[in-house]
Amino acid sequence: MLMARTGPRTFTRVHRYFSAYATKRSEKASEIAELPEIRQSLLFGQQLRSGSLEPYRPSGGGKALLSVATREEVLSSLQAGFVTFALASEARVASALGEGLYTIGPCGEELLAAVGTVLRADDSVALHYRHLATQLARHARPLEEQSGVQDPDILKSTNILWPLFLDRARGHVVSSFDPVTGGAHCALGGGPQDFVVTSTLASQATPAVGRALAPSLERVLGLSQDSRLQEDRLSYVSLGDGSVNNAHFLSAVNISKYAAYRGWPCPVLFAVSNNDLCISLKGRGWLAHLVRDLGLQTFECDGWDLGSILEASRTACRTVRATRRPGLLLVSNLPRRFGHAATDRQGAYLSEAEVARQEAANPLAAACAQAVSEGVCSWSDLSVAWEEVCHLSQAAFAQASEEPKLESLGIANLEARNRAPLPADLLFKARAGVVPSSLTPFAALAPHSGAENDDDKKKQGKGAVMRKHMTRCIAETLEAEPRLVYLGEDVEHGGYYLITEGLAKAFPGRVRDMPPDETSLLGIGHGLAQSGFFVVVEIPYAKYLDCGADMFQEIAIAHWLQSSEVRGAGFKRRPAGMVIRLQGFDRGVFGGNFHTHNSLPLPPGVDVVVASNGADWVRSWRHAVRAAKAGRVVMVVDSTDLLNRRHVDVDDRDGLLQTAYPEAREILGFEALLRHDHGFKRRGMPPGTEAQTGTGADSLACSGGSGSGSEIDGGEWDDVTVVTYGTGVVSARQTQKVLGLRDGLSVGILEVPCISGPHPPALTRALSRSATALFADPCKSGSAPLLNFIATLKKSGAIGRSRDWAFVAAEDTYNPLGSTLTFLGACDVERAALELVNGPGQGGSN
Repeated sequence: MLMARTGPRTFTRVHRYFSAYATKRSEKASEIAELPEIRQSLLFGQQLRSGSLEPYRPSGGGKALLSVATREEVLSSLQAGFVTFALASEARVASALGEGLYTIGPCGEELLAAVGTVLRADDSVALHYRHLATQLARHARPLEEQSGVQDPDILKSTNILWPLFLDRARGHVVSSFDPVTGGAHCALGGGPQDFVVTSTLASQATPAVGRALAPSLERVLGLSQDSRLQEDRLSYVSLGDGSVNNAHFLSAVNISKYAAYRGWPCPVLFAVSNNDLCISLKGRGWLAHLVRDLGLQTFECDGWDLGSILEASRTACRTVRATRRPGLLLVSNLPRRFGHAATDRQGAYLSEAEVARQEAANPLAAACAQAVSEGVCSWSDLSVAWEEVCHLSQAAFAQASEEPKLESLGIANLEARNRAPLPADLLFKARAGVVPSSLTPFAALAPHSGAENDDDKKKQGKGAVMRKHMTRCIAETLEAEPRLVYLGEDVEHGGYYLITEGLAKAFPGRVRDMPPDETSLLGIGHGLAQSGFFVVVEIPYAKYLDCGADMFQEIAIAHWLQSSEVRGAGFKRRPAGMVIRLQGFDRGVFGGNFHTHNSLPLPPGVDVVVASNGADWVRSWRHAVRAAKAGRVVMVVDSTDLLNRRHVDVDDRDGLLQTAYPEAREILGFEALLRHDHGFKRRGMPPGTEAQTGTGADSLACSGGSGSGSEIDGGEWDDVTVVTYGTGVVSARQTQKVLGLRDGLSVGILEVPCISGPHPPALTRALSRSATALFADPCKSGSAPLLNFIATLKKSGAIGRSRDWAFVAAEDTYNPLGSTLTFLGACDVERAALELVNGPGQGGSN
């Protein structure tokens, strides 16, 4: 959201209106005056008034500004540099007043504004948090164009940039009106082609490569009629000299070079600013050595020389556009003027002389002197512009500090930010019964209520195992979604479990192998999704997700972190959801722990779905696809043991896991709750419980229905109800059969395919039909998703008061090769169920 633009020279009125900030500032005037940023800011103003500054004189002589840049580029760079310096200084003041919460400063790097004058409006940009000047120069252009400002008047019309002042101040004081993060953090961005960068070092790098690959991929796939990207669009991503040591950056460089080697157009420009300090760690010349080893075409410039930066950045952009190959812009010789942040204890690692020398170093002042010496502007122009910029900065912080914070909107608002909202039509279908979600029956594993006639068999068709259904369903999705790209490792030949068998041939160019690096695999998928593609990323084994864990977390937080509104209003951000297919999960003897991992990350912002059979995998996948297109991040997890399994009871060869392929209208929502019914029901109500009635979304469907479901018979209840998912369903079904026939116990099963919570609303009501509840989790006991369900149910009183409950899970250790000892099995579920019904130590000898 943007406030109405303030007219020329109205900053005094704005500042006085917000008197609380001004009053605090006045009360702490003496303390503020001692801040190094304020001392240097006042000195800079005096130097501009007196014209006592000297231009920078590089050792090689340098070039005249107007020989390498236009007058407008020079003035725009100086203007953005002024705003950067003033806002950073006022951010330190706001922090001292208890109003500002973010003080990482860009001072010393103001001349990077030059890059912003060279980048095009349609270039995708992800900026390091110190590179504010680049953003300001880039965002100033449309405001100046709208106002009709000509280049000689740029410095005289700083007030037209009021929205930029206010929006940046909003970030520093975490106002909920901040158009970048909506008050969740302080970050750069806000434009339609700006991509928010977190504080995680270099995590912006691999998605930038994905965005670089997007334009050419559109054309390779024949999407020219639906093209959303200019073919010569550039992907620009910047970092600090410390960040280049991070694995994210090295992964991004590697995959960009791999793309170029394969002949894939990859116009990504990495930019590194070198102030020779990574917080307290000095560079000692390492960066130059690393850059040589990277092997990228490198464009170097001097951070003190505005002309050098303008020339190098223009050449770099032009070259990367023309060659469509990755490049590196290296800006060296930069000072870090006031420490990393307000909390930085520079005195612990720099001498007093070094700190003083850094504070006094001002490339922006030298650029002003050069501009005046070449007749670009006058000292008076610069002095007036600086004074106005300082007043506007104070006014912006004064106004922003009065605006509401996210915390005033409540915790529910923060939780709602985790995920993109689902489309209304999809929600309607789920609640209306077309896609019944919590009413969806589980016919696949239900026992038959009577003999099945030939007509029923013909109608259902021949059943198939989960793997076959998965391949068919993914092909169905590729056919329906022309912008779908399926990325993975070894997926072109069918993958380790044959899931993608034949798909690369059927859909040329859309099922693609990538090098075995999960960080770049996930990052490129994220970047393509941000560019308008629908992306599925396959991770070959659950344990391999650990290799890309940080990128996975970055994807998870993306929706929560950024505001849905784009700067300037007019349209919302394009959804950037995706599906992550995680296989190699849970029970198996192949590969040991590294190929049978049974621990799942459940960060906020990711919907995690685990199906127990092929039919429900298809139903879940269809919903996941629709949710991802709406902006959700969905992880569909495949249990290895279920891929080719045909029987629940292998000895009986019951064939219950060979299911019919669901009709196109059948979709299983995230709130689905599936009941596996049986023939051992108790009559009446569970001891100590009261009947609960209700219909609609909270009604529960019994298995074996025709698709619309039937409500639970109010006169039936179970001795124990097992709540589980994935392979736990098969174990529970085996237990259900044994305890029913042998012990005469009624064992109900409630399956929750979506394990990322909160638990389905129908679960509370369903448990009222059981005397006890057993939560059986296939994951390790120390990281079991059902523990979250238990906590919520206990808090609501659904378990723990009138209803006993127990928890059983896989062993909290690692899985040895060739053994299933550590996995959750039927014997574990049976023992826990018996102890729950009969008492501790009464679980039998199995």
